[in-house]
Amino acid sequence: MDRPRVHVLIPAHDEEASIAATLKSVAAQQLPADDVLVIADNCTDSTAPVAAQQGAGVVLTKNNTGKKAGNWPSA
Repeated sequence: MDRPRVHVLIPAHDEEASIAATLKSVAAQQLPADDVLVIADNCTDSTAPVAAQQGAGVVLTKNNTGKKAGNWPSA
């Protein structure tokens, strides 16, 4: 039987100081991740480059103010 595929999504906003430790923790899990993606939401620091240096995929969002998890506000 094949093992389940594991996809890790990490939402991040200005997490430069902790994103490397977060990614190292993900890498240390018993079941390895097939994909790790950091969603760098309106970051004003080096979260995205640090995540990329650690081998994670990175998605950059811009102008995502006032929207929780990318949802449009009602009304």
